Amino acid sequence: MPLPHSNNNSNEDLFMIQAARDAALKAARSAVRDTTRLTRLLAILTEPGTTEILLDKTLSTLSELFVADVIVLFDPIGTGSLTPLASIGLPEDMLAEPFSYPYGGCLRHVMLEGNPAQLQGIAACAALDVRFEALQVNIAACFPVYGEDVVRGILVVARCRPEPLAESEMDLLSTMAYRIGLTLDDTQRQAQLAQIIQCGNTIGSYLDKYAIVSAATRYFPPLAGADSGAIMLRGPEAALQCQEQFGLSDASTEPLMQLAEHLLSQGKVTTGKPYCSTDRSLLKVFGIFSCQNYAIQALLAIPICQQEKIIGVLIAFRCMPFMFNSIALQMSLLYANYLSVALENARLYQIGQNELTERIKAVEALHASDERLRALIRSVSDIIMILSTNGFIQYSSPAAEYVWNVPASDIQGKNIVDYVVESDRERIMEMLFKAEKQTKATDLHGVVHLSKTKTQCLTHEVTLVNLLHEPAVNGIVVTFHDVTERNLYENELAKLAFQDPLTGLANRAHFMEMLNVALAHTASLGQGVAVFFFDLDGFKQVNDTLGHAGGDEVLRTVADRVRCCLRKNDTAARFGGDEFTFLIEDISTEEQVVPMAERLLLALQAPMKIDDKEVHIGGSIGIALGHPNKDNRDTILHKADLAMYQAKKRGGGNYIIFQNKMSSGR
Repeated sequence: MPLPHSNNNSNEDLFMIQAARDAALKAARSAVRDTTRLTRLLAILTEPGTTEILLDKTLSTLSELFVADVIVLFDPIGTGSLTPLASIGLPEDMLAEPFSYPYGGCLRHVMLEGNPAQLQGIAACAALDVRFEALQVNIAACFPVYGEDVVRGILVVARCRPEPLAESEMDLLSTMAYRIGLTLDDTQRQAQLAQIIQCGNTIGSYLDKYAIVSAATRYFPPLAGADSGAIMLRGPEAALQCQEQFGLSDASTEPLMQLAEHLLSQGKVTTGKPYCSTDRSLLKVFGIFSCQNYAIQALLAIPICQQEKIIGVLIAFRCMPFMFNSIALQMSLLYANYLSVALENARLYQIGQNELTERIKAVEALHASDERLRALIRSVSDIIMILSTNGFIQYSSPAAEYVWNVPASDIQGKNIVDYVVESDRERIMEMLFKAEKQTKATDLHGVVHLSKTKTQCLTHEVTLVNLLHEPAVNGIVVTFHDVTERNLYENELAKLAFQDPLTGLANRAHFMEMLNVALAHTASLGQGVAVFFFDLDGFKQVNDTLGHAGGDEVLRTVADRVRCCLRKNDTAARFGGDEFTFLIEDISTEEQVVPMAERLLLALQAPMKIDDKEVHIGGSIGIALGHPNKDNRDTILHKADLAMYQAKKRGGGNYIIFQNKMSSGR
């Protein structure tokens, strides 16, 4: 009798082993399928092309891979509304109107809580939006689309058949929604930078204050993704006055001024500090409505500053309760700086115009003075001077007072070299010599630096016109146009375009450019490059515990430690979120990168002090070696990314160097 009992046990053991093997094979196939799908989707987002084309391709691929009938992408933080940014399966007549956003609704819940949700049944999906009822949608899953700091949008994936998305599919779509969010961040930053440059050049070309204000008010709401806007400037009695409004009811003028004064008096808007809010109680108090009589639900207020003083407030409104993100705040501050410079240029120009007009009226009876003023009017200027051939100042316009803080009359009789930095004195005298030799009244142009104080100089574009032959002038007319702030803003724009504003490291675009350059350079030397791709371990828990401000401090601390681990010519970048990349040049073997990887892991292991709390965080590093004429930037990054995910699978806190056997998936 014992023998049959033993056989039964063996059969049961064999059955259990086979079941475990089948389950493992099924899980492995599912993991490979999920990795393949994610790799395919990520490859689409890195392809060249416009954002519209990339999003269409991405949503089409999602529809195919997840067997979805309807997919809709919203970007309310970027656009200010729930009108679809991109969609698959929605008829054209359903695209124009925004989706509903009721209290307690699924879309509002996903935006506020930042967690995915799945609805089942036609009735539940219809509660999401009535359009889904018309399309007979049975399953609708909503995923938060995270940007760098907040949930900026929602991805809706819907099926008409009653088959819910599996948990693994929900996880995979959440990851994809996050990557889409980073793409939308990059797109918003690049688009707003381009708009700022274009709008700044336009308003900077005007010399009339009201033309500047009118154009700036029209341009600002679309730039910030808002529905309406206004500009308030301080009047002669220091009170704020509404200069222009766009998209608001006529009755909003007085409430706008009261709102701006409230924000300044309460310290919500200060020099260099913008303010944004979706506090409906605050907005309701001042009773501001759009032209369509919609209530205002989101506010953005930007200080307009000159010489560290607030001269006005630039305001944008949204009719939906979507907060403006940090990118919009940064770009709006930059736009306000452009506006400030344009207003100051218009003021100085008006002062010059008024001065010239008064002088013409005062000396109309004197023919010689009249001719002199006519010649000055013909040479458009900020600071106007008449110089002798050896540089002595015969006349200076009052605009010079704003540079040297002395009356223009005190400047006359002195030599221009006394007001030019030492390194430019020879240049200005050479320009005077060339102007003297001009036989025709043609312009000479150059750039010099005028000394404002012993430690400060201002950059000026200089125009010289020889009017020695004009009896009423008998000198060389020199105009100085201050381009100091313009150069600073252009440099700042270039910095924003290639640097991550949070950590000061290179951004994604600059890193990709440097990788291309490195591959070309090493090709000529017969060397290779190494790319480190690492992701912080446990960063989400840090954000949940310390908040986004604490998370930002962790990212800055990691960036500082990264800098200490790299060589002088290596490049470090924040790739997005809590992902970082390094570019190591002149690498030929794997052994060369091991000390760097170990040094980096050791630096990350040291505890951080954030808000008096000790924080421990590590990183998972993927390393890929690239060889000239064999790898391009995309393949190297892809390999490093695959290696990083292998490091993650091993529990984090380690590094893995890419091997060819990893090419099939993560």
